[in-house]
Amino acid sequence: MRNEGTDLPYDDDSPFLRHVGVDMGLSDNGTGRVSLAVQPHHLQVAGQVHGGLIAVLADTAMFRAVRSLLRRGERTTTIELKVNFLENTNSGLLTATAHVISTAERMMVGEIQVTADDGRLIAQGQGTFLVFGGD
Repeated sequence: MRNEGTDLPYDDDSPFLRHVGVDMGLSDNGTGRVSLAVQPHHLQVAGQVHGGLIAVLADTAMFRAVRSLLRRGERTTTIELKVNFLENTNSGLLTATAHVISTAERMMVGEIQVTADDGRLIAQGQGTFLVFGGD
């Protein structure tokens, strides 16, 4: 089992995530969670939340799940992200929750769900993250 103790900067320091409006949540013991209150500028031409934004939520939640298992000095990056868009939405709070389901020496895999505040499953996915560096 991996140990906590990463020295990565806090996600809140990301200008991109601040600009988009992602609220950081849980990052603990292989689980990550983020949320976003849907705003008019998050909608695509058809009036629904843009799929790219849902992918950002999924990727960020997965990063937070992986991050919670990194050892001091280790870094990570996404090497694969698969998202199935199951329902559309145009308002409310979206929450992405990720769980690491497999760890290896240099790779972690996890499952991700993005839900609406009314409980609907908006998207489901899987992420694979490369782990590098370390003491």
